[in-house]
Amino acid sequence: MRDSFIAFARSGSPQTDAMPEWPQHDPKTLAYLRFDSKLTVANDFVGEEHRSAWEDVPVDAV
Repeated sequence: MRDSFIAFARSGSPQTDAMPEWPQHDPKTLAYLRFDSKLTVANDFVGEEHRSAWEDVPVDAV
């Protein structure tokens, strides 16, 4: 993770040689890089069920 922060500070990209391809934001897949014991790419961290709970909340109420 530290190397990714350093790479980001230097170049604007957190990509390093020691990690899988960091996905660019895509609103359809919501792909993200999961920093765990092994770096993996996964989709939709929050989940549709959690997002749908906010659909009826007025924007000015947040």
